[in-house]
Amino acid sequence: MVELSEEKSRFLIAEMTSPEVKEAMKETGIVIVHVGSMEQHGPHLPIKTDTTIGFEVSKRAAAKFFEETGRRVLVAPSIPFGMSLHHMSYPGSISPQPETLVKLMTEICLGFAGQGFSKILITSSHGGNMLWTDMAARKIFDQTDAQVLLLKTVWTTNKDDDWSEYLKSGKAGSGHAGETETSIMMALGENVRLDKMPEEATNWRIALPDFRSVGGEAKISGLSTMGTYNVEEICDGYMGDPREASAETGEKILENWSNNLLELLRQYDKL
Repeated sequence: MVELSEEKSRFLIAEMTSPEVKEAMKETGIVIVHVGSMEQHGPHLPIKTDTTIGFEVSKRAAAKFFEETGRRVLVAPSIPFGMSLHHMSYPGSISPQPETLVKLMTEICLGFAGQGFSKILITSSHGGNMLWTDMAARKIFDQTDAQVLLLKTVWTTNKDDDWSEYLKSGKAGSGHAGETETSIMMALGENVRLDKMPEEATNWRIALPDFRSVGGEAKISGLSTMGTYNVEEICDGYMGDPREASAETGEKILENWSNNLLELLRQYDKL
């Protein structure tokens, strides 16, 4: 696999000169625009967690695509801020208003289209972004001839390789700052506060348990409360069970998700 030091000058727009970007974009015409978040992740993970994870998945997929084809997909600097208003009672969390995020994404991607990128792949690594990335993608599609593709979450699934099988705590332990994100940040050598690790799985406080079940099947499906509550009111800043996390599990998940994004790039490249 291409090492990051070599990758920086090859795939990452922020590390390239303008003439280098102009030449590289001719190879596939694809640019990945990742949207993350800056929000609290419990007592044990840094605020940058979502942005770090999503950007890493994009970089790995671009490197794998180059290894396979000899052609480059370029990765734009992450948009580090996402829609995280429901985390704002936790100091350090940062969130624009939704309409600001949509406007920022739209203007960035229209800029890339105007420069000649013919395919814009938007990826996200924060659940609170989903509605707004979809809105932005539609606006971009309506205002440019570029082909716009949105991957709503880098937490991708593949029927032939289910990443959740690597989890010791199961899917119920894999929410916000749970086993999955904690494992990935360990694998990346990030500053996980092991001494601050929660001593128990999430203590859920949910107003409508029959409708919004956790770890089971809801009585009536279709309810979404994302963005309408304060995380502090439903849990203690983390969702799931991070105690089972390990760097080995995190590396397996990163490889799984980046392989899924690689498959998407293969198909996107053929359009």
